Amino acid sequence: MKKYLSLFLIASISLLITDSLIAQYCTPRTLTPSWGAITKVVTTGGSINISKTTAAKYGYSNYSSTDSVESGRGGSITMKVTHSGGLAIWVDWNDNGSFAQAGEEVFRSGNISRTTTVTTTANITVPSGASYGSLRIRIGSGYFSSS
Repeated sequence: MKKYLSLFLIASISLLITDSLIAQYCTPRTLTPSWGAITKVVTTGGSINISKTTAAKYGYSNYSSTDSVESGRGGSITMKVTHSGGLAIWVDWNDNGSFAQAGEEVFRSGNISRTTTVTTTANITVPSGASYGSLRIRIGSGYFSSS
């Protein structure tokens, strides 16, 4: 039987994502809560996909217990995210509870006005060395510094 990765979604609307080196995921900090919102996430290409629409909300939401996308190593997932502000996506490929390792930030857009809503498409390929099992995705919308 083919092993599959389950990627769980955390939709987080934040300006600053705090990196954590402990096994539990940190709650992102929002320095300016009105600087970005995520209203829709749709995935395609997985054997299980997400189609989540929410009201524009500033702050933090965790959907890891209700939404998931599944793909095998080397597989690709396309994410379409409707948002205001810049967009960043991280995946904890090594399942260590942190999004800080090289390669775990899989997408970052330029900054977009917080009053403009756009749909951004990101293509994500599951690396051959990714951990098996359930892994987390974090999606952030807001103002991201260039550093």
